[in-house]
Amino acid sequence: MGYSPSEAHFLKAVARRMRQEIATLGPELRSLAFYVLGWPEKPDTEGFDYFEEPRQPSLTMWSTGIPDLAEESAVAAAASVELLRGASLLHAGFLETAKVVERNSSAWWLYDAGASVMCGDALMSLSSSVLHDLDEAATVRVGARLMKAFRCAIAGHLDDLLFSQRPWLGNGVVTMADYERMAANKTAELFAISASVGPLLAGMPDSDVDGFARVGHHLGLAYQAMSDIMLVKPMVEAGGFGDEAKLRIKKSLPLVWATTHEHSAARRLCALLADPARAEFDEIFSIFDEMQIFENSRRFARDQTVEAMGAARNLHITREEIAWLEEYAVLILAHP
Repeated sequence: MGYSPSEAHFLKAVARRMRQEIATLGPELRSLAFYVLGWPEKPDTEGFDYFEEPRQPSLTMWSTGIPDLAEESAVAAAASVELLRGASLLHAGFLETAKVVERNSSAWWLYDAGASVMCGDALMSLSSSVLHDLDEAATVRVGARLMKAFRCAIAGHLDDLLFSQRPWLGNGVVTMADYERMAANKTAELFAISASVGPLLAGMPDSDVDGFARVGHHLGLAYQAMSDIMLVKPMVEAGGFGDEAKLRIKKSLPLVWATTHEHSAARRLCALLADPARAEFDEIFSIFDEMQIFENSRRFARDQTVEAMGAARNLHITREEIAWLEEYAVLILAHP
């Protein structure tokens, strides 16, 4: 899914607006904020290509284009969501026991735990500040949904953290329902606000806003599933080298699906993961192959994109708008 001229223009505007806000921070927080976003402090390009695929601001562009909102409002909404996502990533990095969050080394490890927490708080504050570009009624509506999304992200990250303390066998195992609840809060809520902010700004009824949010919700679940696959796959294929502890602790989609699935190999896999003294990564790799764990995890992600497109077809939108969303769903399934 390449850049269309309109998308490139929009993403440049969002990047500029975010930079304007981040520039108001002090030097250390500013440096940390750019780091967690994966951006250079001094832009060496026009800026729009800093957003990683699939570009979440593009989903906001799609949403705000449906009621044909003014560009200034659309840019402010997209910048606000992205700043909030940055705050969520910083807080997640502080909670993670591993030293990697998405593609970035955890900021708390490279900078300072206290500075990371404060930078996350600062980005959350900037997320609200950007909304001052909107009229008062829109600020209230969007701000309320954004704060709900952030509360959900906190709950999701906390679940993700607490899952690591739960066993692979016996009472208290993480179920697929547990995983979906965590992923819905941690990731899908931010996609939901991106997909629904256009109708929200336009003052559409809550039922319409919720319909667009459902599209984003399912796309967010698909995105989290693909992220989990790409987290676990290199570990398994490398025989767990360097990541033994994380492979045994992290309750990611492939492992939750496999260990709760009715298959003769599932209990063997649980036993291998539950005992730190056992390091039969060849057997773990064999079980992944036997149960087709990655293929079934991808099927979960594909099913979520199907749900998203089903929700989209219930909306009053054009064929072109549905076609754009179909391309975006394909991009998610190719992530990263």
